[in-house]
Amino acid sequence: MRIGGRHAKKEVEEALDYAHNHNWTVTQTAAGHRWGVARCGQGCSVSIWSTPQNPGNHAKAIRRAVDKCPHVTAPETEDDSHAGV
Repeated sequence: MRIGGRHAKKEVEEALDYAHNHNWTVTQTAAGHRWGVARCGQGCSVSIWSTPQNPGNHAKAIRRAVDKCPHVTAPETEDDSHAGV
């Protein structure tokens, strides 16, 4: 679920979409340097900074946190759903 607006940095916004597509909740915070937080719902979380020093590296760190989460599996693609047929 996405709660709040879009991130100003394109790379970070794409990483947030990636997290959302893997069933993570992305919530925008009220104020401060932290733009928001992404959570898997079972303990894993990653802070989203409003002005990261290197947006590309910050986006990679968000994707890495999603990929390393032991609680959430990757979304099923159309190819996966027809594998057993």
